[in-house]
Amino acid sequence: MLIKDLYKYYESLDPKFEEIFARKFPRFYRETLDIEVRPWNEYAESLERFDVNPEAFDGKVPPTTYARKVMGVAFIKERKVAFREIPPTQTLFIHELGHIQFKVDEIPWNSAYGGAETLFWLIWHGKVEVDDPDTALAAYVEAMKVAHEGNESAKKDLLDALVREICRTLGIKPPCLANIYRQMGVLSQESFLNFDFHAYYKAPEMLIPDMKVEPFRLLSDLMESAKFEDNGAILLPVAIKVCESFFV
Repeated sequence: MLIKDLYKYYESLDPKFEEIFARKFPRFYRETLDIEVRPWNEYAESLERFDVNPEAFDGKVPPTTYARKVMGVAFIKERKVAFREIPPTQTLFIHELGHIQFKVDEIPWNSAYGGAETLFWLIWHGKVEVDDPDTALAAYVEAMKVAHEGNESAKKDLLDALVREICRTLGIKPPCLANIYRQMGVLSQESFLNFDFHAYYKAPEMLIPDMKVEPFRLLSDLMESAKFEDNGAILLPVAIKVCESFFV
């Protein structure tokens, strides 16, 4: 079975699902139709694995404490997916397709880690308006990849551009990452090498960004803020434009 055949299972559950996907993300939809859907039993045994946790290997607790139930899997190079249940939930369906479409690993994509998957659903539900959803999402994924695994120079270039444009939108003087977080109502202590509360509120320009976590945290927090229609809903499209200028 191919992905294009899987949509028939959604007809009775959500007849608008395929229509909305094809309309809002035509390229993402079209380019994933030929992905092969394999039977779950081919992978069930190998996927019932234990999460890696140091305590599971030093005798403190039974390893089964960390077992997890995998509901879906994607093989990027082979362009194959498998789901425990047919049809999978819509979120799981998009999650696995995204891995293949954007050739992206877990952390830059998975919403559980603050990845770009969240942007898909923000656009889907109309919380963020962009000119071209396909382009916006693809560029944001690439930015998250750089933010997660890029070298320090690439991270700094991206962060500088993001801060500069967001500060311009907010009408505050750059560089001032802490001020941006304050505008979003976020307290990101881990984002700074020299964080302290006095500087955060009285002299935010003195705080030095930690490139190990920035700009990933900024990109992620912008999406989280947009969920609640805070300033992130205004600032996220600005960040998307910056990402498009780097990766389109």
